[in-house]
Amino acid sequence: MYLKRSLLYFTILLLFTGCVTAINEKNTSSHINTAIHASNNEDWDTSRRHWAKVVVNANLANTPEHKMAAFNYEYGRALGVTCYFEDAEKYLNLAYQQDINTGGPYYYDLIELARLNLSQKKWKKSINYFEKAFPMLDTINAST
Repeated sequence: MYLKRSLLYFTILLLFTGCVTAINEKNTSSHINTAIHASNNEDWDTSRRHWAKVVVNANLANTPEHKMAAFNYEYGRALGVTCYFEDAEKYLNLAYQQDINTGGPYYYDLIELARLNLSQKKWKKSINYFEKAFPMLDTINAST
């Protein structure tokens, strides 16, 4: 009896988890569209709130790490624009690590971290991030 009940609970849990993942994927997509629209209209507070929802829903949907890097970057960027500097640095650093892990273009993360510190007048920290980004920018011939 205990085994049958455990199997039933496990089956229900598997079915429910599948539905939750699909719901989280749909929510992620919806919030991405809203966040992009808001940032394009320079409504950074709305953008920040929706990128936060993207990150939560994407994590729950087990989104691949290379996509999470982009979501964390955008969330960190929106946090920085709205002066949540400490959280911005946290999410931009997370995006940086995820981009390194997946071979993504990590120079975006470094430049945004440099700009974040520049806006806070943390000159040395800003220079360090820029210096890390320059070799990568040279390899992609960014000056052209």
